[in-house]
Order: sequence, then structure tokens, then C-alpha cells
Amino acid sequence: MRRQADCGLAKSDIRTLATELIIARAASGELKATQRMPDWFGYADFDAVAVQLDEQGRVLIPDALYDGLTLQFDPVFRQMIGKTGRGQSVHFMRMLPDPIVRNVIEEVLIPAGDVTLAATLSLPEGTGPHPAMVMISGRGCWGRGRSFGRVLTRYGMAVLEYDKRGTGQSSGDCDRATFDQLVADAGAALQWLRDDPRIDARRVGLQGGSAGAWTAQGVAALALDDPDFDVPAYIVTYIGPSTSIETQQRESGDALADQLGLDESAKAAIQRSVDVTLDFTLSNETVFAELDAIREKASEEGWLSQMFGDTDLPVSPEAVDQLWLRRFQFDPASTFSRLGSMPYLSLLGEDDSIVPLPYNADALREAMPDNPNLKIVIIPGTGHGVEHGDRDPVLPDGTTYRKFDTVEPLYFTELIDFLRVHGQLPR
Repeated sequence: MRRQADCGLAKSDIRTLATELIIARAASGELKATQRMPDWFGYADFDAVAVQLDEQGRVLIPDALYDGLTLQFDPVFRQMIGKTGRGQSVHFMRMLPDPIVRNVIEEVLIPAGDVTLAATLSLPEGTGPHPAMVMISGRGCWGRGRSFGRVLTRYGMAVLEYDKRGTGQSSGDCDRATFDQLVADAGAALQWLRDDPRIDARRVGLQGGSAGAWTAQGVAALALDDPDFDVPAYIVTYIGPSTSIETQQRESGDALADQLGLDESAKAAIQRSVDVTLDFTLSNETVFAELDAIREKASEEGWLSQMFGDTDLPVSPEAVDQLWLRRFQFDPASTFSRLGSMPYLSLLGEDDSIVPLPYNADALREAMPDNPNLKIVIIPGTGHGVEHGDRDPVLPDGTTYRKFDTVEPLYFTELIDFLRVHGQLPR
């Protein structure tokens, strides 16, 4: 049973919610319901949850989105009407089944120097050779997403998503990984994909999300310096920086401080944390003492968690060498100047305080003034992510409306258009 809901909120605040509900029997014989949110493309489907029938014949799905669903079935018109746990009215109507989109999902292992990367390869229908993309995730010990492949293969592209070293099913130590190691891993994934006979080796590129942009840029630098390594066919960065890692840390610190309304002493402490972390002439004991004092100040003033991550401040002198900023140092400027006319798409959030828009857009323009295939797209109303969030936008006539949280489609439409324009996707 597959249906789509119209969901109306109380009073005059009416919303049509594009929710798909699939109710089917699991292998165990139990009724299970799976919800899909077409507005949230790029995200994995929600897990299947239990379906119950009460004495009145109502369908109860207590673990569904919006605090559960209570539904009644109309046996004549075969529709379902009810409410969410939040009191919203819902109306599910039968839909046509999905068109058959034939693709192949393979779990693969990729040798990368001293580690083995576990990955998912999504292939579109047909024998190929297919254009392809390697997805590179951002900062932190994150595994593969497994969602972009599902979307992009529908447009004719093969997608490789892998667990970073030391995460998921990949071997290695993520907590001690260096920037050069992550670049080598991504390069190994790129070469492995090119060697697959189902892939068009001339049309394999990289997408780096957030800090993964530096990794993608680092792979390009590696390829430019190695005649046996082909440069990527294109690079796409999503909310990814184009300044050096040190510069991004400083600019982000200022932007976040302004956003939080911090005073000048707090701003100075934030900048001092970068100075001390990158001063390799200081002993580990001295670095720890200074950063610990900054930690105490940030904690007392209430901005510690908003400003610093777990790997920004050490817990002991021995942990100083494992600080993220000590393991990750890179400046893409010289690489940009050597890319020539390589297609390069940069998608930046208008309100991003982690990768501030003005600095990063300007850095790209200044570094590649003669690249006709450089495209910078500013995604309105978004920060360091693809979602808008709930808000009350003001219309040109001064009135407002309630806009509910959703994914901004401009990211995908610009990505697909860019790939098609440069011959990386079938039109």
C-alpha cells in the first residue's frame, strides 16, 4: 500500500506535506510502514516501523514521523484519513508505483596503502561505460552516506561513497589520520574507480563536502605533481572552503563570534587558540596550558561547545600532537592556479559561518580568474548545510508566511546542470 499525504496544521496554518507512506508485510509477517520525504532528497529513507490495528479497525503507527499516525481506511475509495500525534490532519491517497529505475548497488573493498576502504558503488542501468563521481565527506570520523548514489544514479552517473579510514568498515585510525593520508585515500578511490571497465575513465570527478573540499583539492594537487596519476575530470565542492585551513579557522572563528555576539576579549582568545596550536616552537606543556586557559574562559562565558570541537582543544599535553589543526594543514591557492580550464563548481551557503561566503567566493575568483569553467553558486537562506529550517520569510509586499524545514533543491539542480553542461552526464 503506497500513499501520499496532505497534512493540514491547526487553525489557518495549512501545509501540504509531501510524505509517502508504504505499508507492507515484512519477511517475519509483521506489517511495517516506511516513510519517504521527497522534499528531503539526498537523505536515506527512514527505517521501517511497526504497524498496529486497534479494536476499532484503526491503523496505528506510533513510531512514524510527527509523533506517530492514527489512520482510518475508507474501503470504498481506498484512502486513509487521520491525524498525527501532534494533532495535524492527514489524508493519504493511492499513488502510482515508482517507475522501475534499474541500478546495481555493490559493496566493495578498495586497497589504499596501509588501509582498506569499505565502499558502496552505485551503478546506473546499462553496461556503460558510465561517468562517475567519488564522494568525499567532511571533517570528523564519518562513514559513507549511501544516499547521493541513490539520487545521482537516476541521472546516469555511477557514484562511489566510502568509509573514511578508521570509520565504518574501513581499517585504520581515524583519530590519528593526517590530511596527506586522507588525500592518498581519496586518490586511491579515484584510481580504483577509473580501473573499473564499466566506468568511463575520462569522466570521473570528485565531490567534497565541507572539509572534504580540501581533500578533493589535495587530490588534484597530487595528480598535478605525478605524471602517472590522471587529474580528476572535474571538482565539485559543497559548502567547502577555498582558503587555507588556517585561514578558514580564523575567518570562521570571527564569523561565529559575531553570530554569538561575543566581545573583543573572546575574539582575541579564539584567534590566540589558532596561534598557539600552530606554534611548533612551543612545548606541548606550554600549548596545553594556554589552550586549557582558553577552554576555561570559553566554558565560563558559555561559548565553548559552539566554538570548539573535540579535536580543537587537548585534554592533556600528550594529546597536543593529535589536534586537528596540527594534523591538517593545506592551502589550495597554488593548486587552483594550475587547474587551467578544469570544470569547477563551488556551492556556498549564503549564511554559512563555518565557511563564510565572502572570503571563499573571493578566494576562488582571485585564484582562477581565467578559468571559463569555474562556477560559484550561492544557495540562499542556507548555512553550513542543505536545509533551510523553519522560518517566517517576508514577501515583497511585507506579509509573511510560515516556511517549514526542507532541503533546498538548488543544490541538486545546479549540480546536475553543471555535470550535463560539461559532458559528465547524459542530457
